[in-house]
Amino acid sequence: MLALREPARAAGSAQNPSHAWRGWLARHWRRYAVHIAAAGAATMAIQAVTAWTVTALVRRHGYDIARAGAVFGLVVLAAGPAGHLTGGALLDAFRRSAGSRAPYMVLALSLTSAAPAACLFCLGEGPTAIAGLLALTYALGLATPAGFSGVQTMTPRAMRGRASALFLCCNTLIGFGLGPPLVGLLTDQLFGDAAVHLSLLSAIVGGCAIGVAVCAARLASLQAHMKNHVRKTA
Repeated sequence: MLALREPARAAGSAQNPSHAWRGWLARHWRRYAVHIAAAGAATMAIQAVTAWTVTALVRRHGYDIARAGAVFGLVVLAAGPAGHLTGGALLDAFRRSAGSRAPYMVLALSLTSAAPAACLFCLGEGPTAIAGLLALTYALGLATPAGFSGVQTMTPRAMRGRASALFLCCNTLIGFGLGPPLVGLLTDQLFGDAAVHLSLLSAIVGGCAIGVAVCAARLASLQAHMKNHVRKTA
Protein backbone atom coordinates (compact mmCIF):
# COMPACT_ATOMS: atom_id res chain seq x y z
CA MET A 1 0.00 0.00 0.00
CA LEU A 2 2.75 2.45 0.96
CA ALA A 3 4.76 1.67 -2.18
CA LEU A 4 1.85 2.39 -4.54
CA ARG A 5 2.47 5.33 -6.86
CA GLU A 6 -0.34 7.18 -8.54
CA PRO A 7 -0.08 7.77 -12.30
CA ALA A 8 0.35 11.27 -13.71
CA ARG A 9 -2.84 13.32 -13.65
CA ALA A 10 -4.20 15.99 -15.93
CA ALA A 11 -3.77 19.68 -15.19
CA GLY A 12 -5.70 20.72 -12.12
CA SER A 13 -5.00 17.52 -10.18
CA ALA A 14 -3.43 17.63 -6.75
CA GLN A 15 0.25 18.54 -6.94
CA ASN A 16 1.20 16.25 -4.06
CA PRO A 17 -0.92 13.07 -4.16
CA SER A 18 0.62 11.60 -1.01
CA HIS A 19 -0.03 14.75 0.98
CA ALA A 20 -3.54 15.09 -0.42
CA TRP A 21 -4.34 11.45 0.42
CA ARG A 22 -3.08 11.75 3.99
CA GLY A 23 -5.19 14.86 4.53
CA TRP A 24 -8.27 13.26 2.99
CA LEU A 25 -7.88 10.09 5.07
CA ALA A 26 -7.36 12.10 8.26
CA ARG A 27 -10.67 13.88 7.66
CA HIS A 28 -12.68 10.83 6.56
CA TRP A 29 -11.06 7.87 8.32
CA ARG A 30 -14.29 6.96 10.15
CA ARG A 31 -16.07 6.52 6.82
CA TYR A 32 -13.40 4.12 5.60
CA ALA A 33 -13.26 2.25 8.91
CA VAL A 34 -17.00 1.59 8.79
CA HIS A 35 -16.90 0.44 5.19
CA ILE A 36 -13.90 -1.83 5.81
CA ALA A 37 -15.61 -3.32 8.88
CA ALA A 38 -18.84 -4.05 6.98
CA ALA A 39 -17.11 -5.52 3.93
CA GLY A 40 -14.58 -7.33 6.12
CA ALA A 41 -17.36 -9.11 7.99
CA ALA A 42 -18.70 -10.40 4.67
CA THR A 43 -15.22 -11.49 3.57
CA MET A 44 -14.69 -13.22 6.89
CA ALA A 45 -17.81 -15.32 6.30
CA ILE A 46 -16.84 -15.99 2.67
CA GLN A 47 -13.36 -17.20 3.58
CA ALA A 48 -14.67 -19.37 6.42
CA VAL A 49 -16.98 -21.07 3.91
CA THR A 50 -14.20 -21.40 1.35
CA ALA A 51 -11.75 -22.93 3.81
CA TRP A 52 -14.04 -25.31 5.68
CA THR A 53 -16.92 -26.42 3.46
CA VAL A 54 -15.10 -29.46 2.05
CA THR A 55 -14.16 -30.54 5.57
CA ALA A 56 -17.77 -30.12 6.72
CA LEU A 57 -19.04 -32.21 3.80
CA VAL A 58 -16.55 -34.95 4.64
CA ARG A 59 -17.07 -35.04 8.41
CA ARG A 60 -20.83 -34.42 8.59
CA HIS A 61 -22.15 -35.95 5.38
CA GLY A 62 -19.63 -38.72 4.78
CA TYR A 63 -18.39 -37.48 1.40
CA ASP A 64 -14.94 -38.53 0.31
CA ILE A 65 -12.60 -35.59 -0.31
CA ALA A 66 -12.76 -35.81 -4.11
CA ARG A 67 -16.56 -35.80 -4.17
CA ALA A 68 -16.76 -33.01 -1.60
CA GLY A 69 -14.35 -30.88 -3.63
CA ALA A 70 -16.28 -31.51 -6.84
CA VAL A 71 -19.63 -30.65 -5.24
CA PHE A 72 -18.31 -27.46 -3.67
CA GLY A 73 -16.55 -26.48 -6.90
CA LEU A 74 -19.76 -26.84 -8.89
CA VAL A 75 -21.69 -24.85 -6.29
CA VAL A 76 -19.17 -22.01 -6.39
CA LEU A 77 -19.08 -22.08 -10.19
CA ALA A 78 -22.86 -21.75 -10.39
CA ALA A 79 -23.83 -19.61 -7.42
CA GLY A 80 -20.77 -17.36 -7.02
CA PRO A 81 -20.95 -15.47 -10.34
CA ALA A 82 -24.75 -15.36 -10.10
CA GLY A 83 -24.44 -13.64 -6.74
CA HIS A 84 -21.86 -11.18 -8.06
CA LEU A 85 -24.00 -10.24 -11.04
CA THR A 86 -27.11 -9.83 -8.91
CA GLY A 87 -25.19 -7.82 -6.35
CA GLY A 88 -23.96 -5.45 -9.05
CA ALA A 89 -27.47 -5.03 -10.46
CA LEU A 90 -28.88 -4.35 -7.00
CA LEU A 91 -26.11 -1.87 -6.29
CA ASP A 92 -26.92 0.06 -9.46
CA ALA A 93 -30.63 0.04 -8.67
CA PHE A 94 -30.19 1.14 -5.07
CA ARG A 95 -27.68 3.81 -6.02
CA ARG A 96 -30.24 5.50 -8.27
CA SER A 97 -32.70 5.80 -5.40
CA ALA A 98 -30.53 5.79 -2.28
CA GLY A 99 -27.20 7.31 -3.37
CA SER A 100 -24.35 6.74 -0.92
CA ARG A 101 -26.47 4.34 1.16
CA ALA A 102 -26.55 1.76 -1.64
CA PRO A 103 -23.41 -0.27 -0.71
CA TYR A 104 -24.58 -0.70 2.89
CA MET A 105 -28.06 -1.70 1.78
CA VAL A 106 -26.62 -4.43 -0.47
CA LEU A 107 -24.16 -5.58 2.18
CA ALA A 108 -26.94 -5.76 4.78
CA LEU A 109 -29.18 -7.69 2.38
CA SER A 110 -26.36 -10.12 1.60
CA LEU A 111 -25.48 -10.81 5.22
CA THR A 112 -29.09 -11.03 6.37
CA SER A 113 -29.79 -13.60 3.66
CA ALA A 114 -26.62 -15.56 4.36
CA ALA A 115 -27.44 -16.35 8.00
CA PRO A 116 -30.54 -18.55 7.38
CA ALA A 117 -28.84 -20.12 4.36
CA ALA A 118 -25.91 -21.05 6.61
CA CYS A 119 -28.31 -22.70 9.05
CA LEU A 120 -29.83 -24.70 6.20
CA PHE A 121 -26.41 -25.86 5.03
CA CYS A 122 -24.81 -26.58 8.39
CA LEU A 123 -27.83 -28.19 10.06
CA GLY A 124 -29.58 -29.77 7.07
CA GLU A 125 -29.13 -33.21 5.60
CA GLY A 126 -28.63 -34.47 2.04
CA PRO A 127 -30.12 -32.32 -0.73
CA THR A 128 -31.34 -29.79 1.83
CA ALA A 129 -27.77 -29.10 2.92
CA ILE A 130 -26.58 -28.69 -0.67
CA ALA A 131 -29.48 -26.32 -1.39
CA GLY A 132 -28.42 -24.34 1.67
CA LEU A 133 -24.83 -24.25 0.40
CA LEU A 134 -26.04 -22.93 -2.96
CA ALA A 135 -28.12 -20.25 -1.24
CA LEU A 136 -25.26 -19.35 1.09
CA THR A 137 -22.73 -18.98 -1.72
CA TYR A 138 -25.18 -16.88 -3.73
CA ALA A 139 -26.08 -14.66 -0.78
CA LEU A 140 -22.47 -13.97 0.15
CA GLY A 141 -21.69 -13.28 -3.51
CA LEU A 142 -24.03 -10.29 -3.36
CA ALA A 143 -21.63 -8.52 -1.01
CA THR A 144 -18.55 -8.50 -3.24
CA PRO A 145 -19.52 -5.70 -5.68
CA ALA A 146 -20.72 -3.49 -2.83
CA GLY A 147 -17.47 -3.90 -0.94
CA PHE A 148 -15.18 -3.14 -3.85
CA SER A 149 -17.18 -0.39 -5.54
CA GLY A 150 -18.23 1.32 -2.32
CA VAL A 151 -14.70 2.41 -1.52
CA GLN A 152 -14.36 3.81 -5.05
CA THR A 153 -17.49 5.96 -4.92
CA MET A 154 -16.56 7.53 -1.59
CA THR A 155 -13.10 8.56 -2.82
CA PRO A 156 -12.05 11.36 -5.21
CA ARG A 157 -10.80 9.99 -8.52
CA ALA A 158 -7.17 11.01 -7.98
CA MET A 159 -6.96 9.04 -4.73
CA ARG A 160 -8.77 5.83 -5.67
CA GLY A 161 -5.60 3.81 -6.17
CA ARG A 162 -4.48 4.44 -2.61
CA ALA A 163 -7.98 3.91 -1.23
CA SER A 164 -8.23 0.57 -3.05
CA ALA A 165 -4.84 -0.47 -1.67
CA LEU A 166 -5.96 0.38 1.86
CA PHE A 167 -9.25 -1.47 1.41
CA LEU A 168 -7.68 -4.60 -0.07
CA CYS A 169 -5.00 -4.72 2.61
CA CYS A 170 -7.47 -4.44 5.50
CA ASN A 171 -10.13 -6.62 3.87
CA THR A 172 -7.61 -9.40 3.28
CA LEU A 173 -6.27 -9.25 6.83
CA ILE A 174 -9.79 -9.37 8.28
CA GLY A 175 -11.25 -11.95 5.92
CA PHE A 176 -8.38 -14.41 5.66
CA GLY A 177 -6.91 -13.65 9.06
CA LEU A 178 -10.10 -14.13 11.10
CA GLY A 179 -12.53 -16.32 9.17
CA PRO A 180 -10.73 -19.66 8.67
CA PRO A 181 -8.74 -19.55 11.96
CA LEU A 182 -11.92 -18.80 13.93
CA VAL A 183 -13.58 -21.99 12.67
CA GLY A 184 -10.50 -24.00 13.63
CA LEU A 185 -10.36 -22.40 17.06
CA LEU A 186 -14.03 -23.09 17.76
CA THR A 187 -13.58 -26.68 16.61
CA ASP A 188 -10.54 -27.26 18.80
CA GLN A 189 -11.78 -25.47 21.89
CA LEU A 190 -15.55 -25.84 21.86
CA PHE A 191 -17.33 -28.16 19.43
CA GLY A 192 -14.81 -30.88 18.56
CA ASP A 193 -13.81 -32.45 15.24
CA ALA A 194 -17.15 -34.19 14.69
CA ALA A 195 -19.05 -30.89 14.90
CA VAL A 196 -17.03 -28.67 12.58
CA HIS A 197 -20.33 -27.71 10.95
CA LEU A 198 -21.34 -25.98 14.20
CA SER A 199 -18.05 -24.11 14.28
CA LEU A 200 -18.60 -23.01 10.69
CA LEU A 201 -22.17 -21.95 11.44
CA SER A 202 -21.06 -19.93 14.45
CA ALA A 203 -18.36 -18.11 12.46
CA ILE A 204 -20.71 -17.31 9.59
CA VAL A 205 -23.59 -16.12 11.75
CA GLY A 206 -21.25 -14.13 13.99
CA GLY A 207 -19.66 -12.39 11.00
CA CYS A 208 -23.07 -11.68 9.49
CA ALA A 209 -24.37 -10.22 12.75
CA ILE A 210 -21.39 -7.90 13.07
CA GLY A 211 -21.68 -6.80 9.45
CA VAL A 212 -25.42 -6.13 9.66
CA ALA A 213 -24.96 -4.11 12.86
CA VAL A 214 -22.26 -1.96 11.22
CA CYS A 215 -24.40 -1.44 8.11
CA ALA A 216 -27.44 -0.50 10.20
CA ALA A 217 -25.43 2.05 12.17
CA ARG A 218 -23.99 3.54 8.98
CA LEU A 219 -27.39 3.72 7.28
CA ALA A 220 -28.86 5.45 10.32
CA SER A 221 -25.98 7.94 10.33
CA LEU A 222 -26.39 8.71 6.63
CA GLN A 223 -30.15 9.09 7.04
CA ALA A 224 -29.68 11.54 9.90
CA HIS A 225 -27.12 13.48 7.86
CA MET A 226 -29.53 13.73 4.94
CA LYS A 227 -32.31 14.99 7.19
CA ASN A 228 -30.04 17.64 8.67
CA HIS A 229 -28.96 18.72 5.20
CA VAL A 230 -32.57 19.02 4.03
CA ARG A 231 -33.48 20.98 7.16
CA LYS A 232 -30.62 23.43 6.62
CA THR A 233 -31.44 23.99 2.97
CA ALA A 234 -35.19 24.32 3.52
